[in-house]
Amino acid sequence: MAWETILDQAHADLRAGNFYRARHNAELVLQSSAPPAGRSAALLVAGQAAYEMHLYDVAAGHYGAILSSHDTRPEAPSAAFGLGWAEFRRGNRDGAVRAWTRFEDRFPSDTRVPLAIELAAEVASGSGDVATADTLFQRVITRYPSTPYAGAPRVSRALLALRAGRESEATREL
Repeated sequence: MAWETILDQAHADLRAGNFYRARHNAELVLQSSAPPAGRSAALLVAGQAAYEMHLYDVAAGHYGAILSSHDTRPEAPSAAFGLGWAEFRRGNRDGAVRAWTRFEDRFPSDTRVPLAIELAAEVASGSGDVATADTLFQRVITRYPSTPYAGAPRVSRALLALRAGRESEATREL
């Protein structure tokens, strides 16, 4: 059977929620002589299926492989965004912040950039890194003011200011 057929089935299985089979078929494509485009697509399917199976280390590995070997492929932005989630889910909060802030550098025109920066800010805030969180919240507010993602960082910055006893600053944010 041709790798294209197996990859098509892996995509169909992923859409249907059959993550075990999607991952299995994607792995078959990776073991075949598929060209770089096929390998990149198979890595993304395998990563997404592994993520849904709560195999976050495996998912991060697949996403990382796309970013290191196939970073110009169409799958790269989804892999970069997914890497942030995989790092977060496996407990690597610093890795999640790094992945999401690098997302902006690597794919500045992607519509998920403001969300990625907001997620990085929230994770930094939850980790107690108030300075990084504040900087990232401010970045979303100033660089992406017309997006739906600008509102929540204003509230988050106000909360950071309140916790630090800067009530007038908190009021200005709201």
